[in-house]
Amino acid sequence: MRIITYDCEVLKYDWLMVFKDSDYFKVIHNDRKELETYIDKLRESKAILVGFNNYHYDNVILANILLGNDPYEISKKLIGNNNRSNQKLNIITLDVIQELPLGVGLKSSQANLGMSIVETPISFNLDRPCTKEELELLIKYCKNDVKDTEMLFLKRLDYFQSKFEIVKEFKLPAQDVQKTRAMLASKVLNCEKIVLPSNRLHIDYDPNINWNIIPKEVKDFYKQAEYDYRTGEDYEIIEKRKLKLNLCGVPHIYAFGGLHGALENYNGTGNFLHIDVSLTKWRN
Repeated sequence: MRIITYDCEVLKYDWLMVFKDSDYFKVIHNDRKELETYIDKLRESKAILVGFNNYHYDNVILANILLGNDPYEISKKLIGNNNRSNQKLNIITLDVIQELPLGVGLKSSQANLGMSIVETPISFNLDRPCTKEELELLIKYCKNDVKDTEMLFLKRLDYFQSKFEIVKEFKLPAQDVQKTRAMLASKVLNCEKIVLPSNRLHIDYDPNINWNIIPKEVKDFYKQAEYDYRTGEDYEIIEKRKLKLNLCGVPHIYAFGGLHGALENYNGTGNFLHIDVSLTKWRN
């Protein structure tokens, strides 16, 4: 089994794909034809691509580049949670983040395992092409993430091997190894599929939201809910989830019925605002 670890970086005028095959790095910069040729070779050799959060991001970017679409525009939609891309890669991919606890990121995983954390010195809001020096720094940053993704994959190898064994034992299509364990179990046991409204947990976000000030934990909470719903988890279980977060010293709880934040046993005097969001919405 040939495993290729990969990661991508997307700026307005530059995109970058870094692949690691054993000890060899393949770097592709702004060259769709070269990328297409390389991916075709990987398909022919039945290689497997491994990334971190690639099911939500890198796979979508890669598929759209191959289709000739602007990766920067796609990236903005993905980061803003406004992408509904259905492009598929005709190659098996594995996501190291799959079935990990909510909110786990590559940087936090690196920190927990004592790895060095390398932050890119290049702004992702750069409004011009990268200089040669900037591109070299971006490549170095991306290579570091690819190496750490490979290490995390090896630490979770038992998890992925168990899925390969299920697929082999029950003669399932090779692509099924991308499914969660719950989905594999339901397929093996011939569970009856309950058809739900296709848009039940397809969440629409207000276009005026400034995502730069929204805590990552909040974005991940709702993104994970959408993903789990699409991959077969019971919506009733998902909608019972809650996210506890301390904002500005005030404990908050995010859930699907709304948001609640308050100081316990608070006592104070002065001017206080009392705003009914539903009334505000109707008046507008």
